[in-house]
Amino acid sequence: FENGEISGNGGGSDHAPVSGLYMTGGRLQNTVVSNNYYRGGGKGTVYDNKCGGINATGGTLLNVLVARNSATTGLANWTGGLRMSGSAKAINVTVVDNVSDGNVGEQLTYAGGTLANAIVEGKANGTPSGKNLLTAGPVAFRNRAKGDYRLTAAATDCIDQGDNASLADYPGVPDLEGKPRI
Repeated sequence: FENGEISGNGGGSDHAPVSGLYMTGGRLQNTVVSNNYYRGGGKGTVYDNKCGGINATGGTLLNVLVARNSATTGLANWTGGLRMSGSAKAINVTVVDNVSDGNVGEQLTYAGGTLANAIVEGKANGTPSGKNLLTAGPVAFRNRAKGDYRLTAAATDCIDQGDNASLADYPGVPDLEGKPRI
């Protein structure tokens, strides 16, 4: 899937792992995943590992924005934004303004895979492998209130901080705005 948007999905059931996108393979590129919500509750392992945005156990996320997703009324392992495990790869991703009432990552729950050149603003759980740009504090986005998550010149802790080698397998792939990445 490329150059699109996955937005406004919602619901929740005992066995559904996500409301936005459940990814086991393939490639999601230059896409915005936003405003998806997972609602539920209950007890036991069947309720663990739920996610409002993307639950990736395989495949590649490339130049993806994960914003304003939520997973609420949950238990321990719920994630608002991005949950990674298995062989999943996330390269040049921004994960911001997601919400979860679980006790792990509102933005990111990392249980495996590779995360590179990522901006993750807020609560994350796990220790990602790969070269990362993870931030806890506020990032200078153009207009967060209106969903414009492009970086301003003031975002010096993020601009030109990525690892170009992470893109070696994806030559010429533009960023989310269609501009050259390197």
